[in-house]
Amino acid sequence: MIVILEWLSQQVIWISLVCFIGAIAYGVTALIARRRRDRAQFTLEREVYHQRMSRSLLVAGLFLALAAVIFWVSLYWAPPEEATIERTPTPSSGLFTLTPVPPTATPTPTVPTPTNTPLPSPTATLTPKPTPFYGEVSVSEEFAGAYIRQQPTLDSPILTALINGSLVEIIDPSPEIDEDGRSWLHIRYQDAEGEGEGWVLENLIQIATPVPNW
Repeated sequence: MIVILEWLSQQVIWISLVCFIGAIAYGVTALIARRRRDRAQFTLEREVYHQRMSRSLLVAGLFLALAAVIFWVSLYWAPPEEATIERTPTPSSGLFTLTPVPPTATPTPTVPTPTNTPLPSPTATLTPKPTPFYGEVSVSEEFAGAYIRQQPTLDSPILTALINGSLVEIIDPSPEIDEDGRSWLHIRYQDAEGEGEGWVLENLIQIATPVPNW
């Protein structure tokens, strides 16, 4: 029962609104039945509309009475308060003594001091150069010199002509063999126009290794 009264007190607005709407609806129905009763020409028809009007008025009154009861309950009835248990703290009996824990020491990180380690100084390594090969133009007296060509072939253009006794540097002591089987040496020479490189027939050079006096 308490639960029902609690629910009615919470829903009083909606229930009262429904009751009022029902009372108005049945009141309108009773009013319509009364007008039709007054216009009816037969006695039986009047009794039917009269009974309908009476039932509508009765239901409208019940709706109003229900709304009044619910409204009264919501005003004068309050749900019982729940008993609250208060716990009073009791002092400790003193059997146990709390000993404070000493604070734990926090380790302080130590930053290592950087030390400068000298790097070994680079030592220059000297790569010895190979001993250069030198040769001397040596042809028969009737020719008195040799032609220096651009490529190791007789069809190659002539770069210069060196007389007998001219000193040349042999760049590659391994000769280059052409299609006709001739051996050519790749040399570096010095003439009136300056230093240059070219090819000369191997049999026109006498190979030696003197110190050049250029």
